[in-house]
Amino acid sequence: MRLLWVATKQFAEFLGDQMVKDKGLVCKFIISAKPSRAPVTEQTVSVAIFSAEESVKCTYLHKWLKDLSLCNFNLRSILDWEYYMECLGSVIQKLITIPAAMQKVSNPVPHICHPDWLHHCVAGTVDKFKQNKVIDFFMHTTVDSAQTQTPMIDTELDMEDFGQDKILECPHIAILNQKSHKQTPEYN
Repeated sequence: MRLLWVATKQFAEFLGDQMVKDKGLVCKFIISAKPSRAPVTEQTVSVAIFSAEESVKCTYLHKWLKDLSLCNFNLRSILDWEYYMECLGSVIQKLITIPAAMQKVSNPVPHICHPDWLHHCVAGTVDKFKQNKVIDFFMHTTVDSAQTQTPMIDTELDMEDFGQDKILECPHIAILNQKSHKQTPEYN
């Protein structure tokens, strides 16, 4: 928001305060490479300056970029390409590399490194010494899948089953059918 405020202030500086007060103002801006080592808020330049006449453009770009030796006023020479590459890398991480790492897929964009916190997160999911939750040992089944399960094998027999016939039958599963109760009017 502060970036937009600075860009709007610059916009008002070369177009006049009256233009900024009008309703429906659209102020687009770029991040310039100059002034070097300045906060990003001081590196904003309103895009509207590039459509101004050459003398006005020269005057204000010298003032905003704080570089009087600047002679090339081409937009491409003024842009802070490192800033935009960093932003693009961040978006690629969010959309591609982080979801891939969480799904245990190798980095599909190798020139964009994973963030440090992601290595710890992924290492925690594949840690064989990690203590599991009790819920992880149980699995949710439906009635159909429970009835189609294969009968128990000999290794799953209980101690009490020792010595009995080895004819196995499907386990008995209790099925509960819930009926919705209609609310009847109460009679006094």
